Amino acid sequence: MFNGKREGTRHIFKKAFCYLSYLIFPGKCLVCGRDLLCEQTEGIPLCSECRVKLVPLAGDRCQKCGRLLISELEVCTSCRNKEFAFKSHKSLFVYRSEIKELIYQYKFRKRRSLANWFASLMSQEIDNNSNYDLIVPVPPNPATLAKRGFDQVNYLSRLVAARTRLNSLNCLAHRKGKSQKSLNLAERLKNIEDLFYYKGHSEAVANKRILLIDDIFTTGATLHACAKILLEKKAASVTAMTIAQD
Repeated sequence: MFNGKREGTRHIFKKAFCYLSYLIFPGKCLVCGRDLLCEQTEGIPLCSECRVKLVPLAGDRCQKCGRLLISELEVCTSCRNKEFAFKSHKSLFVYRSEIKELIYQYKFRKRRSLANWFASLMSQEIDNNSNYDLIVPVPPNPATLAKRGFDQVNYLSRLVAARTRLNSLNCLAHRKGKSQKSLNLAERLKNIEDLFYYKGHSEAVANKRILLIDDIFTTGATLHACAKILLEKKAASVTAMTIAQD
């Protein structure tokens, strides 16, 4: 009886402390800006309304790019005449509204707590398909990295590696060049041909089943270029995974 009262008192004090803390230092939902008070859970600053909207992708996917299939059987219409160096790609979310804002907050506001959440979701996908030996992050543009001061993909890859007990190898590098953002697919493929290169010893990826990680999938050109390099270094296979797909 006494222990029950003590636990009840602790719970009341905990709620009171949490409430007062947020009155003094109000936390806000990263998506809608609403005051969280004691609402945030799992260390992710999201209100309950925005959280329920963040439902990971589910359903039949294109075997090449990973987009949800509508009427196609295995490959979406946009991939029928494409060949990617990576075996397949899977994304956690569609790149829109809430998830778009969260990725922005992670990349440009360095909200590292979001990386833990992204990593946990990726780890669940890996646990369901554990045919990997090594994780490799897509490298950032040097100019972007200098400006931002944060390699968000490498950081995410290391968290995923820690959760899955795989190694993360930062073995790819990015030369200075045009940003891919403003280019169409044909321009991206041409621009990206010599943009990436391998650093280190080839033996590190030889005969390895590699999971290539990036934050956003748009056309697949970046992942294709990186996967091609890894295969040239005798990787056994390359599969790609991203947070969101545009």
